[in-house]
Amino acid sequence: MEFIKVLTTNLELGKYNGIFYVEKLTAAIIDHLIHHSFLLVFTEKKLPAGTLKHYK
Repeated sequence: MEFIKVLTTNLELGKYNGIFYVEKLTAAIIDHLIHHSFLLVFTEKKLPAGTLKHYK
């Protein structure tokens, strides 16, 4: 059985040390989250309409 998990954030991955405070813990948590994941990184603040339909 597959589960789909969606995690969204507006914080860059390199800035998570400010949340977890321990660099090794932060690296382990991020590594665990993205191990079998697809990362969609959006660099624009607003996407044109219909952009995400290509990912379905």
